[in-house]
Amino acid sequence: MSSWLPNMIYPDGITKKIQVLFGGYNNNDSAQDGEIRDMTNMSGDLHPILAPRKPRYLVRTITKPNGFLAHDGYYWVDGTGLYSSSSASKRGTLTDGRKTMAVLGLHIVILPDKKYLRTGAKGTYASTAALSAAVTSPSAGDVYAVGASEPYELYTWDGTAWQDIGPEFGSIEAEKTASGTIQDGTFAGEAAQANTIYSEGAAWANKFKAGDAVTISGCTAHEENNKTIIIREIDGDYLRFYENSFVIAAGGDTETSIKISRTMPDMDFIFENENRLWGCKGDRIYASKLGDIFNWNVFDGLSTDSYAVDVGSAGDFTGACSYLGYPCFFKEESIYKLYGSKPSNFTAMRSASLGIQNGCGASPAIAGEVLFYMARTGIVAYSGGTPVSTAAPFGTVRYTDAVGGSDGTKYYVSMKDTQNKWHLFVFDTRTNLWHREDDAQAIAFGWNGELYMLTSDGKLWLTGNVRAAPSGATQEGAVSSSVEFGDFIEADPNKKGLSKLQIRAELTEGATMKIYLQYDSSGTWDEIKSLSAAKKRSYYIPIVPRRCDHFRIKITGTGEWKLYSLVREVYSGSEV
Repeated sequence: MSSWLPNMIYPDGITKKIQVLFGGYNNNDSAQDGEIRDMTNMSGDLHPILAPRKPRYLVRTITKPNGFLAHDGYYWVDGTGLYSSSSASKRGTLTDGRKTMAVLGLHIVILPDKKYLRTGAKGTYASTAALSAAVTSPSAGDVYAVGASEPYELYTWDGTAWQDIGPEFGSIEAEKTASGTIQDGTFAGEAAQANTIYSEGAAWANKFKAGDAVTISGCTAHEENNKTIIIREIDGDYLRFYENSFVIAAGGDTETSIKISRTMPDMDFIFENENRLWGCKGDRIYASKLGDIFNWNVFDGLSTDSYAVDVGSAGDFTGACSYLGYPCFFKEESIYKLYGSKPSNFTAMRSASLGIQNGCGASPAIAGEVLFYMARTGIVAYSGGTPVSTAAPFGTVRYTDAVGGSDGTKYYVSMKDTQNKWHLFVFDTRTNLWHREDDAQAIAFGWNGELYMLTSDGKLWLTGNVRAAPSGATQEGAVSSSVEFGDFIEADPNKKGLSKLQIRAELTEGATMKIYLQYDSSGTWDEIKSLSAAKKRSYYIPIVPRRCDHFRIKITGTGEWKLYSLVREVYSGSEV
């Protein structure tokens, strides 16, 4: 995009073209005079002025980056270790591989491991004695981690004493196999028939809690007792259910190997919406019990129940997220939005629209209240209706493996072209312009007051308009930037000559700028001017005229610079 003041034609036939409005990235052969065909590390923050992006801040370097989440600080997976910005200690051990993480309340859920980390610990101490000695005036509800190494146990102050509230890190799933008896028992203090599993020394509460949906297997006396059912009470070695939950012989059934298990479905994508975790895999959508990361199979007919549904359309889900308060699930050629306030009235409504491209499930992010993601046709903007393409500036180049993030106003996306080259692009919702930054391969973005970007080489950056870098963060050096304009034909199909350039620019102390020319797509760039003056001023650059069909201008720089205007003096020749 460009703008010129009225042309000034001199008696010698020279025309002066003045450009004062500089647009964004436009990698198309149809780009107009002065539109930008390629760029590195440019930004639209000062639009319509042309300027490079601001420096990033390196927060830390991770040896093997396998995952990242920004929430109440930030969390990352280095190889098999789970770490938190609030502590130098490892918080848990995972399998080696890329992770998907989501937050519900005080819990971070990590897939595919089906592990959790409970957040909110105010510190870590080697023992309860060390905790009591160090924290002499705790407030009710304060939580601390205790242990010599992970996994840590959490303790909270109840106003009079420290209480153990369970492990900080653990498995969402639980399982216990024991010999025992299925028998009559009690419920709510009253006698009840065929509702109890008793196993001496089982201590069921170490694995389960009342309200858990568990799957019972291994029953041989009456195989119909192998079922999924909800625990109603736990009393030491007794598991109690509703009356007549089981079929038993007189005196009960003795089983040598009863297996009790609480399971979580396998899911490729997971997110929080309205105090539930939602996820999907294949053709199936899941939701956890309200406010409970541990239960996915509670079907009591209540508003707090879990939820699951097969949508029955072709293809697997390729991505999912929360948008405008609704759980949204995407296939390549369809979008599903979940309506309703409880499982009994949840409805998955399908629209035959461009969904998320396979392999780009990490691309969705919200900027300017609009959801952006990578579809098969390129990056689209989705406002709840029909997705609108924003990919025209990328021309015919196709991209894959997109990972997206947002600072609320700008959408950042790292993606790979067909030549296996990575690009980091930024779409500014204030100007509707794309800008290319560099070849960063991001594996995750996260927002927690600042925009974090974790790259494949293990660098954790603060990027964008950093408000306050954390202690210990290191600002990168002077940013190297460049802009290559498209063909200038000056609305004239005849031969022409460029005789002078005039630019109005501003450079900060230590910054440099160089201007290059190329004629008739020769591939050779001729340097015509190098600038380093730390001031705002105009530069008049005479050029030895060379007749050409078209010419290009390239500007490179280091450090902070601004280009306010670009004036070209061109004379027109014949068609020969």
